[in-house]
Amino acid sequence: MAEDAGKAAEGRRAAPLVNRFDDVLSSLRLELNRRQQTVRLTERSDPRITQALEWLLERQDPDGFWGYASPGGTALCILALRCWRPTPDAAELITATDWLCGQATDGLWETYWDTAIAVRAIYLVGSDANNKVFRDAKKHLLELDPEDSWVTERPHHGAQVLTALADTGAGVSYRNQWSDALRATIDREELGTSVRAQIVHALMRSGNVPADQLSGSIEPLAHYLTRATLSNATFLDQAHALQALAVAKTHDNIVFENLDKIFVDQRRNGSWYHDPYLTAWALLALYEADTVTRVVMELPAFNKQIERARGDVTKLARLERINVTAAVALGATVVGLLWVAVSFSAVTSLVITGLFTIFWASYAVVKRLLRN
Repeated sequence: MAEDAGKAAEGRRAAPLVNRFDDVLSSLRLELNRRQQTVRLTERSDPRITQALEWLLERQDPDGFWGYASPGGTALCILALRCWRPTPDAAELITATDWLCGQATDGLWETYWDTAIAVRAIYLVGSDANNKVFRDAKKHLLELDPEDSWVTERPHHGAQVLTALADTGAGVSYRNQWSDALRATIDREELGTSVRAQIVHALMRSGNVPADQLSGSIEPLAHYLTRATLSNATFLDQAHALQALAVAKTHDNIVFENLDKIFVDQRRNGSWYHDPYLTAWALLALYEADTVTRVVMELPAFNKQIERARGDVTKLARLERINVTAAVALGATVVGLLWVAVSFSAVTSLVITGLFTIFWASYAVVKRLLRN
């Protein structure tokens, strides 16, 4: 109990200094916010994007695939590279789509999710012309029934199908059928963050569903991003949720905060967790976000703000020393007054009044210092 009381007393003594330090930080933050600008994310504006893209290219197998020869993973890497670098006839991407087409069986890859991603990749690279694999794959997607049970069981697969249909120019009426089917699945409580985010992303990006009609699904994603800690285990959830919110444009502040998280977790070599699959998802999320908020400040102005903050903190340290000194001085004055009162009872009231005036003035000075 005594220890707890001591800690409480220490906390009360520290509170004024902590509050003053908070004031210093708030002042600095306010000044930086005044210099905040929204900048479009490009390779030119952010070299970290270039570093990530180059890392992906360096990790491509000579046969064209990435990672463990996964069609879906390779298609994602193609998408990430093509979104950021929409240059035709990139040799690496042609090699990758050639490998991807060689993995299809009758126009289908391992799952409908993989098939949809592969169709988008081949189409964006421009390898769809006179490509029998692409034609067969798109034909399969156009023949799928959005009311089939697998859409309910694996709605994120359906979400990627809807996105692929939109990217390749499928009719609006058919896409609306997919939108209706996916909207019927989105409010199920058992859906994980990644699955829900992929559905929201597809509905807004490709199904022309406005954000206000999906607020019940968008808000949980926003809440998740505000409390989640980025790690290898949670990365896909956060990347997909970030994509969904970026398209929704309803929580820009949360999007900007999580862009910072994404970049902070980028490895020095440019990758995320040294994994092509996760790196591709990070790049796709950043691409959807499109812009980032930054403090734009010339170096002299930045140095000026740093020196100002340093001076404020120095004043706090000096004030803390003054408080201690003043407390000692006040104590000595009180002792002195008592000693005068006891030992020199014959001293005139004028002298005692003068001493008391000095004491009160000292107290007033310290009180004013603490208030300021």
